Amino acid sequence: MGNFVQHRLRPGQAPSNVASVFLSSLANTRELTKLQAQLSLYRATQTTRSPSHQEVIFGAFIARKISGSKPNDASVLQALAAANHLGFFHGQLAKWLSVAASTSTSGSTGCLGVTTNGDAITLATLKGLAHNGKIEPPQIANRLTSLAKFKSAGIDTGTAKSNTAASHTNGNGGCVFTQHANNGLAGGEDKTHKIPFAAGYFYVDNDEIKTEDWTALVPGANDAHVKTWQAFNQYTKSTHQPNYTKISDLKQDTEFREATAAIIYDDKDASQLDNKLKDLFGDTDDSFEENFWKHVRETKIDGAKFGEKDATTIQSLGDPIKLTNAIYY
Repeated sequence: MGNFVQHRLRPGQAPSNVASVFLSSLANTRELTKLQAQLSLYRATQTTRSPSHQEVIFGAFIARKISGSKPNDASVLQALAAANHLGFFHGQLAKWLSVAASTSTSGSTGCLGVTTNGDAITLATLKGLAHNGKIEPPQIANRLTSLAKFKSAGIDTGTAKSNTAASHTNGNGGCVFTQHANNGLAGGEDKTHKIPFAAGYFYVDNDEIKTEDWTALVPGANDAHVKTWQAFNQYTKSTHQPNYTKISDLKQDTEFREATAAIIYDDKDASQLDNKLKDLFGDTDDSFEENFWKHVRETKIDGAKFGEKDATTIQSLGDPIKLTNAIYY
């Protein structure tokens, strides 16, 4: 699970699947577990010395962080909404290709239904997997063949025509991106439903649409799949993966402040909390390292005793399992 949790999403970058989106909203539990194991190993090497305030506070903070490392409801909803958006997009693309290549959907050939070799493509030859967007290439008579309307410059939509109504057939018009006409996806007409266009950002709402007239494209900005994309962008822009060994990040963490207040002030008046943090850990990331964490990670160990002969300090063990094993030697 840890490797997935570390997956970072950049603003504007679509997630690859539901799992990566959902896990991106979790705290980095792998990193937390490693820090906890390093601190535990440090304590196991310091049995003759009492834990310092810094050690107790940091240990309590890590324990709190791990026990509460689940996203709030809003983060879950935004993450799942983002995955919904991508599923919708892949689903629309797969459906478009499948229907366009069909020879049976409406009793006539879809606009991609004939290849350069004259072979019909059936609905089953194009498959869309919504969870990762993979689309299998068409296979006809055990060989790959190009689709008639796919050209080196893109999809051939044919020459401009007055409209895409019933008088235009798939034989002379190429592919249009709606099924509002006989020249549509399945070679048939549908004048009843609004047809998604451009992954749902617009709808075609006119069966007499002209190729040079885009006024019939009705914005779909209020639809759910558009809203989820906007929510995902908002979520990723607000996402920050903290470094738990930097005091600048720790001081911004509610659980770190709560752990410090509980230990130092017994959850009472914590108005001097920032001053106390400065006294204990310093005021810079370098001082946190020098005052506390350096002593943990540079503690000497004998890795040969537990099969890690190259491990001479705590920091040389990055695997939480190895760190845990080391505690018992």
